[in-house]
Amino acid sequence: MAKILVVEDHAEEALTLAKWLESQGHAVDVVHSGEDALHLLQTFSYELLILDWQLPSLGGVDVCVKYRQDKGKAVVLMLTGRSDVPSKAEGLNAGADDYLAKPYDLRELSARVNALLRRPSDNFIQKLQAPGVILDTGTHTAMVGENLVELSLREYALLEYLLRHQDKVYSAKQLLDYVWPVESAMSEDTVRSVMRNLRRKLDVGKREIIKTIHGTGYIIVSEKLPAGGD
Repeated sequence: MAKILVVEDHAEEALTLAKWLESQGHAVDVVHSGEDALHLLQTFSYELLILDWQLPSLGGVDVCVKYRQDKGKAVVLMLTGRSDVPSKAEGLNAGADDYLAKPYDLRELSARVNALLRRPSDNFIQKLQAPGVILDTGTHTAMVGENLVELSLREYALLEYLLRHQDKVYSAKQLLDYVWPVESAMSEDTVRSVMRNLRRKLDVGKREIIKTIHGTGYIIVSEKLPAGGD
């Protein structure tokens, strides 16, 4: 699961792309202008930015340049109808990580997305572990001890996020921002409800894998810290 921002001014194309990515387990936000993209990029964290070259007013290349100048670290996939070498070079020199010419096949786009998210980074380790649990992001499976645990799409996303950010406490509000799409109608109560179901599935033994810090939020404690260190 990754949190992805799609920047595409053609609403129908953006909707098709967002639905496709969501069907693969990603949390997707969509905007239709470069200005709106920069606003979200300054407010929320994303793992991947899918950016159309030809945007009204502020173009995709300008968005990418500004984002990189602001130390934005998400991988960027640029979409464009241009296929000439100078245009590709311009996009890559602006800070894009990959380039896909329109019209594209959604299966090819998925392959590009998966390849970008597999690039070496602390954020994209395939097997995530903490005491008592192993999550394989390649097969989307969770193991608690010797038990295979079936998780819903959002339970999986919550567990993955907390495993990638062990030893940090996150409130329900923060998890809503980081794991759910921005335009989602869900609330902090939704986060708490999903968290209760997730913990019920994970706590099959004596170990409490996701700990609650009263009045603050949730944490997975790594092997680096003592299990009782809250």
